[in-house]
Amino acid sequence: MYSDDDLLSLRSWRPNILLIGQPAAADLLPLVLSRCRPPVYEIHGGRLSAMPADGTVVLRDLDDLDPGEQRALFRWLDIQGGRVQVVSVAPTPLFPLVADGEFSEALFYRLNMVTMHAADQ
Repeated sequence: MYSDDDLLSLRSWRPNILLIGQPAAADLLPLVLSRCRPPVYEIHGGRLSAMPADGTVVLRDLDDLDPGEQRALFRWLDIQGGRVQVVSVAPTPLFPLVADGEFSEALFYRLNMVTMHAADQ
């Protein structure tokens, strides 16, 4: 799957990470977060009102964001200027939503610096 070297590089490079797959949160997320910069904040769905200014943000249920929430998240990412690492979790691939116009292409590429696919169980 992913080697320790792969995961260790996440800490020094601090890219935004997109985890795709149903078991992503249960299996892969703890490994990824152990190599991310603290503190870690978890946000479910579109609750974007109190976004932090440091550390790592975990966005769960990314595919459930409506267009307004997607725009707000993109604006927040612009303001942060890379100070916050974002780990996004989507149970299904997002690119089909981008292709159908249901998910922002710009946001997809901003959150998709590193994509990690959880293995099917």
